[in-house]
Amino acid sequence: MTYPVYPHITDKKPQPAHTIEAVTTYYMVMLTRYFHPDDVIQAVHGKSRKDNIALIRHCFRWLMYRHFNTLEIGRKFKCDHTTVLHSINYVNDKLPVQDKKLHKQISNILKP
Repeated sequence: MTYPVYPHITDKKPQPAHTIEAVTTYYMVMLTRYFHPDDVIQAVHGKSRKDNIALIRHCFRWLMYRHFNTLEIGRKFKCDHTTVLHSINYVNDKLPVQDKKLHKQISNILKP
């Protein structure tokens, strides 16, 4: 099931010069296509350890890593850089085995 994206946000891909806030907004909007918008907000800004929220958080950090290093992501979202690395490794290694469809959808966000 997909959810509607926020109509006031553009679908332009982030560029290297964009700020972390702009890239965050873009990827949050893109994730709302696959997850409920409230869950995306809770995952990005919250500390919940529920499975569905943690999965969204892993995907979000994996996407952010394409533009920023682990220290920048950790500072922005108040977590350690090793926590960010764990998310990246989870999406790269475990998600393709556990949920191939979701992994493909998340990977497609990066395609032009």
